[in-house]
Amino acid sequence: MSNGIDTSQGLMGPVVRGGKWLVLAETAVRATHTVRTLVLMVLFSAKDWGLWAAIFTTLHLLRNLSDTGISMVAIQHREGDSAEVLSTTWWLEVLRGVVLGGLLVVLAPVVGLCFPDSGPRLVGLLRVVSLVFLLEGFVSVGIITAQRRLAFNRLVLIQQGSTMLSILLAVVLGVVFRNVLALVIAELLRATLLLALSYVVLPVRPSLAAGFATLVLLLRRGWHLYVARLSEFLTLRGAVFVVGRILGTTQLGCYHLALNFGLLPSIFITAVVSRVIFPAFAKMQDDSTRLKEALLRVQRFVVQVCVPASLGIVALAPVLAAIKGIEYAPMVRPTQVFALAVVAAGVSSINVSALLGLGRFDLVRKLRLLQLLLVAFAIYPLTRYFGLPGAAMVAWLELVIWVLVARLNGRRIGCGVGVQLRNMLFIIAPAAAMGLTVALLWCFLHDRIILYAVGVIVLSPAAYFLALWRAAPVHARESWDVLKQAVGGSSAEGLS
Repeated sequence: MSNGIDTSQGLMGPVVRGGKWLVLAETAVRATHTVRTLVLMVLFSAKDWGLWAAIFTTLHLLRNLSDTGISMVAIQHREGDSAEVLSTTWWLEVLRGVVLGGLLVVLAPVVGLCFPDSGPRLVGLLRVVSLVFLLEGFVSVGIITAQRRLAFNRLVLIQQGSTMLSILLAVVLGVVFRNVLALVIAELLRATLLLALSYVVLPVRPSLAAGFATLVLLLRRGWHLYVARLSEFLTLRGAVFVVGRILGTTQLGCYHLALNFGLLPSIFITAVVSRVIFPAFAKMQDDSTRLKEALLRVQRFVVQVCVPASLGIVALAPVLAAIKGIEYAPMVRPTQVFALAVVAAGVSSINVSALLGLGRFDLVRKLRLLQLLLVAFAIYPLTRYFGLPGAAMVAWLELVIWVLVARLNGRRIGCGVGVQLRNMLFIIAPAAAMGLTVALLWCFLHDRIILYAVGVIVLSPAAYFLALWRAAPVHARESWDVLKQAVGGSSAEGLS
């Protein structure tokens, strides 16, 4: 079946040209989201952020508990464009949205029990935000077709467009309400815009004939992704309930902000690169040589982005405490701990995308379940005895997942741990140059926080990129060419 992609000159060409819209839009969204958070940190209390962390985590927990993974299976499936597959997927999502909305209304008091210092207020907010599930359930199934065909420009208009508008509205509402209600209303607007734009841009109408055999097939393969995604989410966000219960809602707010700032680069990689690369890897699943070359090339690019971002966040974390004095001081150390896990998370995400592209959903499920078990064993004592920095340390377990998934990729496409480590050695000298620059700036300017921040933003990236061009000009030029192709949409035949 034709999928609208010309594979005669390599798949990385369409990926770069199509993915440029997603990369540019997601970059704008993440930047705007960061600015929004900084502005609202001035207007909101840490306790408001704790309430939002509880709401956000509950929403996504229910999403992951009910996510059967059939959308990803449909993207990877060779017959994913068929009317029967699309209709079956849509009807299941509708049912899921209706059930989740009602379930959250009923279970809101139970969630409130986990946060005794904010329970009654949290219950009311959760019941209001339950409408999000109902709205998302009816979103057009054309999004699956767009992902299969790498039509990221349309996906950007729908997904990033609705998110960007809701972010801007959150700032306006934040000035008006000066509490967490602004974020709740903005989330409802995002879901409403997502629903409306999905049918305007991708007006795919599902039929009434959902196939039972197709449903069984999708669910049978999708349950591996279900367990994997749920485990991955609980690994990253499950600590919210432990932190809120042990340390209180105010400390939870600091933890939530630290996670969002500290893991910002890896969240970006997961949201953008993995979504762009997974469909391409799926189309390369029958050619292990091309898949290996593509994985290593993407890995080099990801490392060149994640390393300076990670070091920059570690350096700038003390500046965050200056926004509102002592109230946000507890978020500095956990932000730095999260940031140090960014490279492992980014590299692991790319390897998982390759494994999914090979159709090994079962292996990804087992890996994420193992990670969840490790986190469940470690989170309570780490939080109890080391506070917020201890809770943040669970993010380092992503390194274990990278080692395991790299070994699996080594068996299948010859891209194991040793190959990948050698592929990343070039980054040591640039990272050392940036780290030395930051250390010198801190020694001389730590008591002048504004000058220190300006120095970190201007001088440390300059030192990094100068060292990169000096130590690894080939890799630096390779990534520069990818960026130019992504922005300019030029040919990318050489990337295949």
